[in-house]
Amino acid sequence: MARKKDTDSEDALLGIGLLALLGLAINAAVKAQKKAKENDVPYVIEEDGILYEISPNGNRKKIGTVKNPRYPITESEFKF
Repeated sequence: MARKKDTDSEDALLGIGLLALLGLAINAAVKAQKKAKENDVPYVIEEDGILYEISPNGNRKKIGTVKNPRYPITESEFKF
């Protein structure tokens, strides 16, 4: 049984590490998007497998598609 307990704690640590990395990646994406808006630089978002370039004035232009998006994140999920 001691071996099972070690494996469980290792799995928990791995899960915590993965969540921390995911949090850092999302935070970096949000900061980059905010900086792009502040500096009048267009940025790219993905919605329902379609890539859009968002210009500083808010205009949206389709620039491509993504096959099988795994983690769709939309602009409406971020509030500045």
